Amino acid sequence: MREPTRTPVTLNELCAGLIWPRLLRCFAHSLQPARLALCFLLFALLMLVGTLLDWVRALGVRLFGSGEGEATAPVFATLTQEWALAFNGFVVGLLTLDMSRCWGALDAGLRAAPAWLLGEHWLFAVTLAALTLPLWALIGGAVCRMAACDTAMGVHVSMRDALRFGAARWRHFLWALVAPVVLLATLAAVMWVLGLLLLRLPVLDVVGGAIYGLLLLLGLIAALVGVVFVFAQALLMPAVAADGADAIDACQRAAAYALGRPGRFAAYALVLIVSGALAYAALAYGVGLAINITAVWTGAALRDPPLTYAVSPLFGVFGERPEVAGTASLAAGLIGMWERALVAVLAAFVLSFYFTGSTTLYLLMRRVNDEQDVEEIWTPAPTTGAAS
Repeated sequence: MREPTRTPVTLNELCAGLIWPRLLRCFAHSLQPARLALCFLLFALLMLVGTLLDWVRALGVRLFGSGEGEATAPVFATLTQEWALAFNGFVVGLLTLDMSRCWGALDAGLRAAPAWLLGEHWLFAVTLAALTLPLWALIGGAVCRMAACDTAMGVHVSMRDALRFGAARWRHFLWALVAPVVLLATLAAVMWVLGLLLLRLPVLDVVGGAIYGLLLLLGLIAALVGVVFVFAQALLMPAVAADGADAIDACQRAAAYALGRPGRFAAYALVLIVSGALAYAALAYGVGLAINITAVWTGAALRDPPLTYAVSPLFGVFGERPEVAGTASLAAGLIGMWERALVAVLAAFVLSFYFTGSTTLYLLMRRVNDEQDVEEIWTPAPTTGAAS
């Protein structure tokens, strides 16, 4: 009797029934042209808003805190430079297994830079957030919807339909992002008022000491909200995009999914972080190599290499560009514009990977917590065309 022919086992067959390999597809999904285009648009708008605020502040408008005698260094440019340095430092530290460098980069990017911005330029920070968060909610929500439809149903949503979805639900995306911050600010205000009334006035300070346990309880709640928000904030916008949640429901889902299976959440997040770091390092090296090769081979050594901090410290630049004048100076500016555009594509990939990865992570955490299939997502009314 003839034996049946054995065929090689494929990777899809080995991964059948597993959900975590979906995380490894985020890199390819993030490179889809429609998502890159939207993220490029988002990055360009964010940079435009920040640069305009720097320009207005440089004019000495007191609304942005540029009082007489105050340093006029561009706030937004300094902030983005520090974030870029911290991001690259984290990637390099992760890939070289230098955990001290990773922690230093996280501290610089997530604590030191925001603390400097809020402590010394709080009005600038508030204005920047007020102008950029709606853009983040609109375009980021659109990209999350694209990722949800692709991951769950294999449907490629067009840019137009994704933006329609984002425009229809941008308020939910926005409030999902700011709700934890509003809660923390409310708790801070309540504790400040109670401290002012009960701990600084005679006689009442005895009452304040007696009920200080209540203040400790509020502090504990604030600490828990802050920690959960730091770890679960990536799930907020995907909850709106995939399940049509409002802001409160999105916060509840994000917290419940992250805390419900913390080990699984940490493992999935680690897979995303490592794969994203590897992808970024490879693309950053390619971008830097393209800039250097083009500059050397065309002889366009007109000025100092641009934005090396924003590409990657994994590679160097070839030579130095001397100072030039006349039409050569204009040519150098145009060359720098094209080089920055290429670096902006790299930044767009980072944004695309963040939205795609966080949406995939949300769907997987929903599966392990609620046992709801990854393929099930909320579909709005046909008039939005978001899932067509």
